[in-house]
Amino acid sequence: MIVSRKPEMVPDWTGASAALTRAERILVVTHLEPDGDAIGSLLGLAYGLRSLGKDVTAAVDGGVPAFL
Repeated sequence: MIVSRKPEMVPDWTGASAALTRAERILVVTHLEPDGDAIGSLLGLAYGLRSLGKDVTAAVDGGVPAFL
């Protein structure tokens, strides 16, 4: 099933893409009291940006929860 979007519903990522392209160092953060999905997203984004040659710092306020 193909779902089409109205043109006004498609986000314009041009500015964000340009900022990431220009950046040399990037700080990636997650929300407070993160769950496994948040930590996985944080690490996945950091890994992807590093693969593009970016100097990435991934940070979690308060550290990774003990249950993870």
